Amino acid sequence: MAQGGPGFGYSLFLAQGKPHFVVRSDGEVFDVVGPDKLPLDRSVHLAATLTADGNLRLFVDGRQVAEAPGALLPQKPADGLSIGFDSPPPVGAYKSPAPFAGSLSDIRLYWGTLDSTSLSTWATGR
Repeated sequence: MAQGGPGFGYSLFLAQGKPHFVVRSDGEVFDVVGPDKLPLDRSVHLAATLTADGNLRLFVDGRQVAEAPGALLPQKPADGLSIGFDSPPPVGAYKSPAPFAGSLSDIRLYWGTLDSTSLSTWATGR
């Protein structure tokens, strides 16, 4: 999932099986990477947030697995939203369109940061 390009934007993607969340602000790239590869034999709930103070957070199955400093997006990305790929020009440092070769479902985008309880409830269905 990606929106934006070389100036401003964000992207949630997999590289070598690990989840990444990238924010590009004023051309500068900020990246947070999950520590483990995602399992291939089951569904996984993957979520990312950009906090009000610019931190990038990555969640797997409702549990926070990584956090890194980032930057806020001072404007809405000009490029459209892409699901399952990143249309050129890419937000991150990867070849575009970088299509996802799996199944995607229940994709949501929120403007604002969801709290950990809401993310956990969404991930587990409880």
